[in-house]
Amino acid sequence: MRSQLFAVALALAPMASASPWADVLHGMDNMIVPRQNGNNNNNNNNNNDDNGAQQTPAPTQATTNKPTGTVTKGPITTDLNTGGNDATMGTVTGGGSFTKNSTTSTKTKIFNPQDPAGGAVMVTPAASLGMPLIMIEETKAATWVWNYTSVQGTPTAIDILIQCTDASQTITLTQNMTYKSPQTLTWDHAEYAATAVANQLRTDKYTLVVYDANSSPTDQASAGYLAPFNTFVFGLYNRKPYTDLADGWQCVTCSSAPGSLERTAIGFATSMSIVTVLSFTWFVGGFGAML
Repeated sequence: MRSQLFAVALALAPMASASPWADVLHGMDNMIVPRQNGNNNNNNNNNNDDNGAQQTPAPTQATTNKPTGTVTKGPITTDLNTGGNDATMGTVTGGGSFTKNSTTSTKTKIFNPQDPAGGAVMVTPAASLGMPLIMIEETKAATWVWNYTSVQGTPTAIDILIQCTDASQTITLTQNMTYKSPQTLTWDHAEYAATAVANQLRTDKYTLVVYDANSSPTDQASAGYLAPFNTFVFGLYNRKPYTDLADGWQCVTCSSAPGSLERTAIGFATSMSIVTVLSFTWFVGGFGAML
């Protein structure tokens, strides 16, 4: 019986090798990679390129470069000042010294933009008297009084001068005068005329200018601050000796008297007015109304 079974197995062996399962099993052999032993790595180095996936070595830990030295965040001292190493305050040079950026800021108080600028109003002499005339040689000094209005930012001091626009002349009367309201100024013009050499007073119109000592006479003041006051105008004149008509004195305004042509025109206008009145009266009331 056993001999018969053996004979049958031998007969089926060629058929099994020719079956499709033989090809499948043969492909599986190529896909299965045998485990590599560590002892055989050196012997198989030349054949690893053809044996499929290779073992990846474990990654090494990256080293980080740390800065040497210490970082100081506290204040540092220089030759002139002490300050922190802050980019907004200054820079640190290569030698390690700290240079502070010197920035100077002037704080100015800002008032409501809708508020007017400050000004001045004359009290003496009164504006109703018109332009005052001052004789230069008169021993009586000129006294001016004014009030400040709408001033919110108090000036530290006041400067006062006079200007003659026609002669481009400017004379400083006082500087750094204490600010107060009302303000009074007395000017001895006679003494000034006696001592001044290069900037003599002349017969002309002058303007009094009052302004903040920290500004200039031409500045435009902001809301609440004193604007230059330059609306008070006065006249200066010199005394002249008396001259008789016989000595050649001439009237400056006499040339404005009407001439012959003007007198003729005035006479003609007067005559025509009289004729017109008489004619209208006769037309309305008749000849009897004229009597």
